[in-house]
Amino acid sequence: MARRIITAALPYVNNLPHLGNIVGSLLGADVYNRYCKMRGISTVFITGTDEYGTASEVSADKAGLSPQELCDINSARHKEVYDWFQINYDIFGRTSVDRHKEITQSVFLEMYNNGYFIEREEERYFCSGCSMFLADRYINGTCGICGSDSARGDQCDGCSAILAIDEIISPYCSTCKSVPVKKMTKHLFFELNKVQDKLNQLIEEHAGKWSSVARQISNDWKNKELIPRCITRDLKYNWGVPVPLPEYKDKVLYVWFDAPIGYITFTDMLGKRGWWTEPDVELCEFMGKDNVFFHSVFFPGMLVGCNQVKYPNLISATHYLTYEGDKFSKSMGRGIFGSDLLGDRIGCAGAWRFHLMRRRPETGDADFLWREFKESYNTILINTIGNLCNRILSYVKKRLNGTLTTPKLDSNTVQGVNTALNKYINHMDKAEIRSAIECIVDVAGMGNVYVQKAFAEKVDKAEMGVRISSAVNILVVIGRMLYPVVPKEGAELLSILRVADRSIPDEFTEELSDGHEIGDVHILFHPLTDAQAQAMESFCCNL
Repeated sequence: MARRIITAALPYVNNLPHLGNIVGSLLGADVYNRYCKMRGISTVFITGTDEYGTASEVSADKAGLSPQELCDINSARHKEVYDWFQINYDIFGRTSVDRHKEITQSVFLEMYNNGYFIEREEERYFCSGCSMFLADRYINGTCGICGSDSARGDQCDGCSAILAIDEIISPYCSTCKSVPVKKMTKHLFFELNKVQDKLNQLIEEHAGKWSSVARQISNDWKNKELIPRCITRDLKYNWGVPVPLPEYKDKVLYVWFDAPIGYITFTDMLGKRGWWTEPDVELCEFMGKDNVFFHSVFFPGMLVGCNQVKYPNLISATHYLTYEGDKFSKSMGRGIFGSDLLGDRIGCAGAWRFHLMRRRPETGDADFLWREFKESYNTILINTIGNLCNRILSYVKKRLNGTLTTPKLDSNTVQGVNTALNKYINHMDKAEIRSAIECIVDVAGMGNVYVQKAFAEKVDKAEMGVRISSAVNILVVIGRMLYPVVPKEGAELLSILRVADRSIPDEFTEELSDGHEIGDVHILFHPLTDAQAQAMESFCCNL
């Protein structure tokens, strides 16, 4: 049996996730994981919260909490949101646990002993107001590459460039707003240049199966000369994995050194760490495009430095999701955040899963629009899919006493469903979820055409029974295709149909035949309640 490690990029725990965070990694990974299981593939689905580093320190300071207190609170809040979204992970880990520190330090020491680190004394920004060297997130300024004022430490949020210290214009301390001065300090650097040839080979061998933006970003790095990257930090509260060397006892490891090791830690906690060294196990990773460098270059380079080669067979990276033409912003009250949806406040999880995957920014930036959300829910889920299911199943229950007769679909319908099913499988194999959803809609459309024709023609009850029994078999395909995207409603449909087998076959067949009984029928997708509609309107009015 094929085996896959499926990872969703660990979300920073310093704040709560908005829809763009969810669509890029966790939700896409969950849909893919469910699909893989339905295709007979054994998986382990890993995610959790990335808790160390300056982002948590800065947020904790603002909240008047210790970094540990902030992480304890926000990790639980993150998990609550992902549970509401029905994310079916095998483990939801935390990088602040002791086991993660142990594994991260063992990786560090192995790389250290293998000669992949060099020590450098260099200039770093020192804030006199805070009496400390400033780590990345404590330095704000203007990006020297794109001119955006979104430069934060070693990365620009505007253009996603990885920045050197001299590429930040007009830097200032994010805590006290003072202008820092440069002082000399010692740090350890990972010599990425030593593993460049191996990484270039791995990118060449694997990137063809990745999403287009992951392929483009990785190929861009393949054509650049990799330089040593600093992997130690001076932090205000030393909130990170301690460097396990006496001469660096006051420093911690860079958050992007320890965070991806979290995948190994969490797999280890499941008792499956061996999967990382077994060559037949595939690695499939989900993330936003700003994380591609760390997953296709930096982390694989670390593994090479440990004499391990577990390179991603699939990187499904997404572009950005915007909100009604603008960026999500918690401080400005712009956008939908996961906590806004808890308790089905603006509709059920299935509605949100379906629409977010339908608008998943796979080939370019996508915009969340309320009118499109309403279209996804009312036009597609309720009218196209829900009404089709209710019409067919109600007929079977009322006119056929809940029992099917022998189905006999025409060859054109069978061929049409098979074509859509094959396209669905092809898209899902490559994590092209947005296109796969259109295949579900296509099958539902075929079902509606078939049923409309059946009811329009004057045939006797026996012939109508044959045709409706045939239509029920189309619902089996729809239920299976739906399940990875909307698991609750997909499972309910298969339960009504009394189909225990949730596997997705290579070919559509009429498997439910004469004498098969269906279960009690109920509506799968309900219209929004007055309270839900009112909550939606309150968001729309704030645009």
